[in-house]
Amino acid sequence: MIKSCGQADNVKIRKATFSDLNVIETIERSSFKTPYPKSILKVLMILVDDGFIVAEKQGKVVGYAISIVEAGKRGHLISIAVDPRYRRKGIGKTLLKHSLSYLKSRGARTVFLEVRASNVAAQALYRSFGFKKVGIKRNYYPDGEDALVMELRFEDNDR
Repeated sequence: MIKSCGQADNVKIRKATFSDLNVIETIERSSFKTPYPKSILKVLMILVDDGFIVAEKQGKVVGYAISIVEAGKRGHLISIAVDPRYRRKGIGKTLLKHSLSYLKSRGARTVFLEVRASNVAAQALYRSFGFKKVGIKRNYYPDGEDALVMELRFEDNDR
């Protein structure tokens, strides 16, 4: 499943493997205030299978995304993160584009995600793909911060 992508130069997207877990955990810890522990990342890798992808640049994992189709043909973007040294180079967009393509190919009609209310950069990325704010989950994060719930309907926006 290795694919080149024109949005981020020399980036390949492939299915994540257990040998990627240490790097994924490092990216997770550098990206989130309350990161998933390696044990949860491993369980997610097993549960979502092809929905857990990594971005490689020059053979090095520099980002990842996790997505799954839930009951009712609703896609869920669980997590997306890029190594801070590789941000603002189109890698997040590439991961998001591949995740949306994966979810659509699995029959999802809509995709939702939760994002910190304070994470305006991520919100802007999601809006650029057609996501809209549809709700708020109060005190969603362990530190008490709210999450915005954003949704994309494939019939409204075919990316």
